[in-house]
Amino acid sequence: MSSRRARSKSSNSIKSKGDSSSVELWFVSGDGEDFGEQEEINPNDLVFWSKNSVLWQTAWSKDLKRRSADEKKLQREIYQKISDNGIPNILRSEIWPTIATESEYELMKLQEEYMQLRGKKSSWQSEIAADITRTFPGHPKFAKGDEAQMELLRILTAYSLFDPELGYSQGTNFIAATIVLMMPEERAFAVFASLMKRFNLRFLYLNECEGLKRQLHFLSETVRVKSSKLKAHLDDQMIEPGMYATQWLFSCFTSRFPLAFSKRVLDLLLLKPEDTQELLMKLTTSMLLYHRSEIFECEVDDFMDYFRSVLPAHFAIRTLPEEGDGPSYYEHSEKFLRFAMSFR
Repeated sequence: MSSRRARSKSSNSIKSKGDSSSVELWFVSGDGEDFGEQEEINPNDLVFWSKNSVLWQTAWSKDLKRRSADEKKLQREIYQKISDNGIPNILRSEIWPTIATESEYELMKLQEEYMQLRGKKSSWQSEIAADITRTFPGHPKFAKGDEAQMELLRILTAYSLFDPELGYSQGTNFIAATIVLMMPEERAFAVFASLMKRFNLRFLYLNECEGLKRQLHFLSETVRVKSSKLKAHLDDQMIEPGMYATQWLFSCFTSRFPLAFSKRVLDLLLLKPEDTQELLMKLTTSMLLYHRSEIFECEVDDFMDYFRSVLPAHFAIRTLPEEGDGPSYYEHSEKFLRFAMSFR
């Protein structure tokens, strides 16, 4: 029997156990994929999506009240498939808009609003422009002056006008950039706007980040209940949740983590508007509990490097199957997400 093999780029290595000084990272924020390489899709997923993606888009194009019982059943099956295995990357540009909005009419309405706002000036212009240059520096499509940068600038500026109560907040640039990579500009705005408003991600940033503060408090208390030893270890080292989890939450795991993992997180966030806060809490708490054995081995000077570099690097390693020529997969990512989604 062949052993499991991990595939990473060139000769760079990733060591765990909290040894951040020995880590060599081949990706930076916005990287984590082999650009230009066609995604490998599980055969069972390929059969499912080949059979159902067009049927689902037809159902979604109808008003909610006009959908048949079979179409409503199909929606439940689609959502369960996404929850279990995510969406094939090649289909995200088509599927994300259909789960971000309730119907085709809602998508078209958001796209029309974007076209009316596109190109208008905003009081947030300088802050947005400054953050654009720091967004996904490792991704070739976000090279200085590339069209993706211009699209992101226009989308974030338009959203600051679309949602004047919030305007703009750091962290949302990474979320929007992940979406920009997947689809045309107008659709990207519609998905981003839905994520912020319909799915209420904006709760994190409003009222001087009151939502973020609540999430950090819940994280601290949940870790204390689930693993008092881990909580004591972090407290002894004076490591507070805001020092590592703020970026996780503000960017919804789209900053520093490889894109393949970030997109899986967005797959999940786009499923149920009412579950946004609970899902973020599951992911942040599980991120600590799942990696607790490594965290216990971190000394005080290791923590920030561990959270910024070592931990995200685990999600970048592709694993080949034990037998046969099946597709490679992000084993650590899939195991972690199963753990997180089962967290109670």
